[in-house]
Amino acid sequence: MNEIPNAVSGNAQIKLRTISNGATLGEEMRQITLTCPETIVPDAGVLRVQPVNLYNDTYLQTISSAVLTLSGEKGVYGSQIVTIMISGNGRASSSRTLELLELSQAGTVTCVATVTDSRGRMASTTMEIIVEPYAVPVVASLIVERCNADNVYSPAGTGGHVHVSCGYAAVAGNRISMTVQYKATKDTEWSQEDTIVMDDSGYFMFATPDTDGQLLSNNSYEVRIRIVDDVGTETILLNLIGTAYVYCAWEPKSKAFGFGCYPEGKRRLQVSADWSVFLGQEVLYDYVHPVGTIVLTEGSEFTFAQTNSSWSAVGTIDIGGTIVTAWKRNE
Repeated sequence: MNEIPNAVSGNAQIKLRTISNGATLGEEMRQITLTCPETIVPDAGVLRVQPVNLYNDTYLQTISSAVLTLSGEKGVYGSQIVTIMISGNGRASSSRTLELLELSQAGTVTCVATVTDSRGRMASTTMEIIVEPYAVPVVASLIVERCNADNVYSPAGTGGHVHVSCGYAAVAGNRISMTVQYKATKDTEWSQEDTIVMDDSGYFMFATPDTDGQLLSNNSYEVRIRIVDDVGTETILLNLIGTAYVYCAWEPKSKAFGFGCYPEGKRRLQVSADWSVFLGQEVLYDYVHPVGTIVLTEGSEFTFAQTNSSWSAVGTIDIGGTIVTAWKRNE
């Protein structure tokens, strides 16, 4: 077979010689065909895997990956390896190395290395990677609101509490931790990060009334919740707590008025998101939703110059004896 390293068959000659008592009586040349048996195939070698981002020695869906490497492949009876093909996870490589990238599907990933020798004969070696299902933590319910000192919801409270319910991947050893931070919407720096440990009521109080960390009545607050599992995946939730509830509030220095909330900012009329402003029997919001513009002016005069639009008065509001007119742009 060593004489035909590049084919599965070849021609040869055999000389037949008849000898008697040491004397050659005659000879004859015969042509024959040599055929390489189908059982003679190259050695496919060994396919090894180098894991990437394992969790507790486990491949996780969308988290883990791997690098495959083939070694020890060789031809037999004089043949040489001419091509290599490694495949797995929907990818392929004609070199001795294949990076599988992200293992996006759970289950069994079959990896195959196939070599072809100079005779055109092929051989393969196979290995399997078991990938466990994984998903990032999913929030089922979230409540962020003001509360009183007893950790009970109160729209006028100066405390803040949070309830979070979430699911996470049922991978052996996996757990989640949750933290919370908050800041006034007008500020830039967040509070210290506190670990969420909910009490028997299912809530965690992150801002305590009558302390330096309380929620001031006339401020709204941003709340940031961070959920991290032991795999290392992070989920960030942002929520907003409005100002404390009040029937109405007047801020003379900023010339701002609030209904159902404290006004934040200067020269504004602010209405709680839980309230509706009616013009007659119609809700003001309905005039512009989902798109549009409403302008409020003191009195019944409105300068339309440079607006390139026509406007119509849609109603008036009496605010402390001052008549405010609402104008709707005619789209």
